Amino acid sequence: MLNQPTRGFSAGVFTGVNFLLHVTRMGHTILGITPPRPEHERLSAGMDAALLLVALISVSMVLFLVPRIMG
Repeated sequence: MLNQPTRGFSAGVFTGVNFLLHVTRMGHTILGITPPRPEHERLSAGMDAALLLVALISVSMVLFLVPRIMG
């Protein structure tokens, strides 16, 4: 009974990583970027997620600061 939450949590993490890998493959296909080798796929998906996070934070900072600086 104690192992059930761990199994559920690890299954959820596995599903999340698979979703991220699928989105990364789709993005690479759309942009025409050569997909990474299967052994480097998870690292590439993590780096893509980190790059997207940095870009979103940058855009939100600009949208937050520009009205305060200009006004």
